[in-house]
Amino acid sequence: MSLAVSAPVARPHATAPVEAERADVLALRRLTPAQLLVTLWLRRWVLLLAFGLPVAAGLALALTRQPVFEAETSMLIQVTRESVGAADLSGLGPTVQTVEQLRVVRSEMEIATSRPVARRAVERLGPATIAPGLANPRPWQQAMTPEEQIEAATTMLGRALRADTEPSTNILRLRYRATDPARATLVLEAVLEAYLRQRSETGHEGGAQLLTSDLARQREELRGIEREIQDAQARFGVMELGQDIALANARLNTLMERENTLREQRAATAAQLASAQERLAVEPERVFAGSEATNLAPNDEARNTLARLLQERRHIATHYAPGAPELRELDQRIANVRQTLERNERTAFATRREIRNPNRDALEARVIASRIELDSLTRQLEEVRVQRGEAEARATTLRGADAVLRDLFRRRDGLDGITRSLATREAGVRLEESARRGGAAAVQLVQPPTAPFEGRSGALLFAAAGLVAGFTLAGAGLVLLTLLRATPATPGEAVVNLRLPVLASFARPDEEAPLAELAGLLLDQIGARPVLHLTGEGDDQRGLLARALAGELAQRRGRTVLLLDLQTDGAAHLRALGGTPEAVERVEGHVLAFPTAHERLWVAYESQHSQLTDPRASEAEATRMLALLKREFDVILVVGADGSGYAARRLAGLMDANLLVVRGEVTTLRAARARRDEILAAGGALPGLAFTGRRQVLPGPLAALGP
Repeated sequence: MSLAVSAPVARPHATAPVEAERADVLALRRLTPAQLLVTLWLRRWVLLLAFGLPVAAGLALALTRQPVFEAETSMLIQVTRESVGAADLSGLGPTVQTVEQLRVVRSEMEIATSRPVARRAVERLGPATIAPGLANPRPWQQAMTPEEQIEAATTMLGRALRADTEPSTNILRLRYRATDPARATLVLEAVLEAYLRQRSETGHEGGAQLLTSDLARQREELRGIEREIQDAQARFGVMELGQDIALANARLNTLMERENTLREQRAATAAQLASAQERLAVEPERVFAGSEATNLAPNDEARNTLARLLQERRHIATHYAPGAPELRELDQRIANVRQTLERNERTAFATRREIRNPNRDALEARVIASRIELDSLTRQLEEVRVQRGEAEARATTLRGADAVLRDLFRRRDGLDGITRSLATREAGVRLEESARRGGAAAVQLVQPPTAPFEGRSGALLFAAAGLVAGFTLAGAGLVLLTLLRATPATPGEAVVNLRLPVLASFARPDEEAPLAELAGLLLDQIGARPVLHLTGEGDDQRGLLARALAGELAQRRGRTVLLLDLQTDGAAHLRALGGTPEAVERVEGHVLAFPTAHERLWVAYESQHSQLTDPRASEAEATRMLALLKREFDVILVVGADGSGYAARRLAGLMDANLLVVRGEVTTLRAARARRDEILAAGGALPGLAFTGRRQVLPGPLAALGP
């Protein structure tokens, strides 16, 4: 059938309400814990990667960073009247002004950290001690001359050397950091020595000649012992004597155990070989396999011939009288065959069969395998004996090296203690003499350069920083992904972002329970003969939902329903519902509907060309069309087309109710808001939305916390 209607309606508004738009923006920016939880689960791998990269970087830095040892030395600056120019007014002792005292300590600190002092220390130790990388530059670095190496090492030492004082004391502290505690102590000792020499050169030079000569002699002896230790280590080929001895003993024990094991294996293999050879010698070449005895000659057909003749005689006997020539001839032939059978029964045939002894094959294979294994074990035993001899020789060499190096180490430790003591005494005496002769501030060594037993690598700090960075990056990513997520995943998110209630949510468009609720709401609240407009954007399953809702209203509610699809031509609905479009003459602008397998359910065909969607048709024509359809059908379900325009807005205003269809994780919020604002701007009724594609986004334990 075809219908055409029109009636005047109110014109739709041209713009959306500004307040609603502002509310939508605020709703978009207002994050809830439930939204964050859904985003966390949907984007868990991305967030886990964002969390894991900083944590892995922090752990890598924590594991690879070398510990730093800070060597420290302390000096007491004794300030006199001569050093500050203050008079002794009381005559009882030196008086020193506090401000001048601080200036003197500050001056000593500037001297200790000056470039000449650093250069003296570098010249004493060598640039390689301060900066090991200068001697062996990288391939992309230019080689430096010795003078350039000294200048670079001096600059690096000046940057690494730290000096500080406390306002209430006369203590001057020098600090130096290095990855090796011995190197940190050695560098700080060189700086202290250069500082004291620099001070002595500023005033009158002299004093402590005896201690200086003794210190030089002790140092030369110490260097000689160091050279002897290095020569002995090179001669014996050892790096760490205790570790080398332990490794040599462990290797010797392993080789002895291996040799014993090989001997046992060789003895067992030899015994197996001898046993196999003995068994092979007594085994015969061939063995009895079976025998047969018979009295039947080969190709003997006598019995078959006798049976055939007897059968033939019985047959002939039924046709001829006794004594007939034919019977006598057959009797003679039967007698001859029986004589032949008697002769064959007296003749017997016997057969005996022998085969090669299978035990000999197995024993021969065992002998060959045992010989191969015996040769292999013999060669292994010879190689192990050679290695054992080498290990015993190495152990003997290490025992000799232990005796020599132990004596050299004792001598070095003794000379080192004497040298340190002389160095401390020489420095103190030189300072005292210098202060006494020059009237300058005296420097007394309070703490010699020492480094802590354990260094500080900052591993925990890097690990904690990586953990904090991981949480920060993951949290920022979670917030950003939640703000940028364009599609709602749950009905609750659709409610929050669209500010519309969910009238029904469907896991599948044909789900019975929500279909029944939606049908009841349509019939109870919209009114008699309602026209429902299902609108949306893209693949939101509104066509499938409209078809399922039409079936619910027609089959279970007994209403005459028209399914009018403006998104497609309706052919798919007809095929699914058992209907077929017929070749009829179509009136331009009218709605063409065909019945389906259910007598109360009709489907419109090619409704896109009707007056409902034609922008050239007037509002009155569209209204008359709807009025005519209402008279024919109890319920009209209109599936809205994609896109927007004047015809779509006009149609939304003419509907009794508009139902916004949102599909989870498919329909974008921007498209849904645009469709909602278009309906509201047209003055259409929008009671809520239908959510399709519902699924359990969060797992079971977290589902209760979701939106």
